[in-house]
Amino acid sequence: MRQTTPRPPEIIVRNTVLSSPLRTDIENRIQRLCDAHPIILRCRTTIEGPGGHHRQGRFQLRIRITLPGRELEISRRTGEQPEVAIRDAFDAARRRVVEKIHRLHRKVKTHATSEGLHNESEPEGS
Repeated sequence: MRQTTPRPPEIIVRNTVLSSPLRTDIENRIQRLCDAHPIILRCRTTIEGPGGHHRQGRFQLRIRITLPGRELEISRRTGEQPEVAIRDAFDAARRRVVEKIHRLHRKVKTHATSEGLHNESEPEGS
């Protein structure tokens, strides 16, 4: 597996003030995710506080993860507690990265049809 230079965590904050403990929590979660899955090239996190009349009282956390040849985006909204959005988004991010890695290595379960498996690429009568 190719080693890449680790990038510092990217955290973008909009319409809110991010406390030091929350920033540290996000940085730690990014680091754990990248340490567990070295295939991750970049991880950018955006936390948006309550703003605008249609989302009043809601926090949104978006995580954009760059893998070789792919980009994943995870988004979670929550009420007045940004900790919930942070936890839920990083749990979902971990699951999505594992799923993509399995697909890259073709470790995805396939289900046989009732007719059995057959190769449709072969011309009939050969």
